[in-house]
Amino acid sequence: MFQTGGLFRPFPVQDGPSLNVLGAVMHPGVRGMFVRSTGRADHDPQWLANSGRLFPTVAAALIEARSAKCDVVNVLPGHVETISTADHWADLVAGTKIVGWGTGTERPQITWNAATATILLNVANVNLIGLNLYMAGDPASTTALTVAAPITVSAAGCGFYDCFMHVGVDANQIVTKAITGTNAADYLTFSGCHMYGATAAECTTVLEILGSDFLRMYNTHIQAGTSSTTVGVMRLNATALLGGYVGNCSFVNRKALSVHAVTGVAASAGVCENTNFGILDNATLVGWETKADWMFYRCHTVNLTGETGAATTVVST
Repeated sequence: MFQTGGLFRPFPVQDGPSLNVLGAVMHPGVRGMFVRSTGRADHDPQWLANSGRLFPTVAAALIEARSAKCDVVNVLPGHVETISTADHWADLVAGTKIVGWGTGTERPQITWNAATATILLNVANVNLIGLNLYMAGDPASTTALTVAAPITVSAAGCGFYDCFMHVGVDANQIVTKAITGTNAADYLTFSGCHMYGATAAECTTVLEILGSDFLRMYNTHIQAGTSSTTVGVMRLNATALLGGYVGNCSFVNRKALSVHAVTGVAASAGVCENTNFGILDNATLVGWETKADWMFYRCHTVNLTGETGAATTVVST
């Protein structure tokens, strides 16, 4: 792997011996597939053109991935893909990395377009890296759409790195819960991600965590409006999680009179540091409701736009 922009990104390689590319040693036997919705391009290297590993969709490329081999699906700049069915990436296997290449508007764009469309990360150690995920539909569309559960993670070791996630366009294009991590999704990781929903695009919650032990969140930011003033944009729900860590993150609930940015659950435990909470009730500084056995260091809450944060108040049950 090599490091770019502060994040580790796997480099595309073919089957064969170890390679040294940009100073990074590639493990032998790792298979790299390539995805571009527009097919071949004039500037493609000859080896790619002749490789038989250029596919029109991620779904098609996944057929070539092998379980637990750390194979890499490289999604090339400018790629667009639609998620239209339940378990749309049904051929996903353990250990696969799906890596988007490009910057800004060139980053690959994955768009949900049906109420029941889902991606299920139900095999271990799958990583999504550098993708733009439009879970509530195409922002340019005017078609009403409510996507119930765009992504569900139900296996250990999965993660999202450097992904932009659009979780609500307007009142007519929304999600119910953008990402759900079940109690089998231990070691679920978010690093360098940005989740955004328009204020009017109210959801139940953006990130629902149902007991995912060792949840890890680094430099990740969630800004959206929930449908209830008492439910945060991240909700730890139903089952306590242990060993969680949240650092250098922000959680902003733009629901009018919202009183929580994060909703906790009894008996959970973890550490939250250098993290900020935004709510819109000027009478409270409760950024995280139900602290349980979490510990908080250098955390602040803003309870009205235009104000500076104050030390966060947490509520214990």
